[in-house]
Amino acid sequence: SVLLSMLALVLAHAAATPDEVLQARRGSFEPLVGLLQSGSEAAKEQAAWELTHLAINPTNKARIAEAGGIAPLVELIRSGGAEAKRKAAEALRNLAESSDNRRKIVDAGGIAPLVQLVRRGNAAAKELAAWTLMHLADADQEKVVAAGAIRPLVELARSGSAGGKEQAAGTLHALAIFHAGNREKIVIAGGVEPLTELARRGSDMARDWATQTLELLRRDQSRTKEEL
Repeated sequence: SVLLSMLALVLAHAAATPDEVLQARRGSFEPLVGLLQSGSEAAKEQAAWELTHLAINPTNKARIAEAGGIAPLVELIRSGGAEAKRKAAEALRNLAESSDNRRKIVDAGGIAPLVQLVRRGNAAAKELAAWTLMHLADADQEKVVAAGAIRPLVELARSGSAGGKEQAAGTLHALAIFHAGNREKIVIAGGVEPLTELARRGSDMARDWATQTLELLRRDQSRTKEEL
């Protein structure tokens, strides 16, 4: 297949042995994980891209994690080039669709570099990082918020790409839905204005998420007035 041909090319570029190529074709992820850990910058980037595609398969999500793929992907987001960071974020986004992997990404220290990517990544990387953080909020909302995620997510909702705005709205909603303290932080970070704009003019999904979050914020405000 095209995927296997690309994989063989990557492994050859990293001076892989024929046995390593054969392992990868048989579904062993260790060669790709090895490239993420010690390959050239180009090989790391391509390995992340291969894992992105392989992680679409539900069975592969677990096997990539078992092969140790999560920690080097997190490290690539932390220290790779712009395109490598984007590809690593996409791989983690796919892996984080598995609830078991969400905790593993959190434990590997993935939240802080993803928040940093929302702040300073390219447009595609910001969207992917926000998407991954939405999954990770399901595993540990407190750590996502403690890493400073709310303010850059609000900024992404205000000035990101269309996809970035949509995903920022989704992640803010995930942080807001069960936690009044997080809703207060969204208000303090200036989230009402961009969410209101998305509720009016965003994509269908962005409008839904923004509208639901704004309703939660309004309910908090009403309760505060009643208490006063």
